[in-house]
Amino acid sequence: MLIIGVIGAISTKLFISDNLDSFKGDERKAAMEAMIAAEIGCLDHPVARLLNQKVRLEKLETVVTCPKGPTPFQQNYHAVLQTFSFFGIPMQTITITCEGVICRN
Repeated sequence: MLIIGVIGAISTKLFISDNLDSFKGDERKAAMEAMIAAEIGCLDHPVARLLNQKVRLEKLETVVTCPKGPTPFQQNYHAVLQTFSFFGIPMQTITITCEGVICRN
């Protein structure tokens, strides 16, 4: 059973890309910030990190009308990320907006 779990975790990390390579310049910086915000906002518990083996950035849109605020999640972009569990099973959709991070199972 342990071997199956290890194979599931390795296959997810090997075959699912984080999609950061498709962004350049300022978009890449925003994409990396979105990944960090998703991990802090939704994957801060050890069990969540165990179950969500990989995070992939699905969509990134620059927004110029976001008000600046005191929270670290208020960014000038909207992003949608997908997490994957063992064997590449989709687990959680994470949306980052001006208002914050929204985690959906």
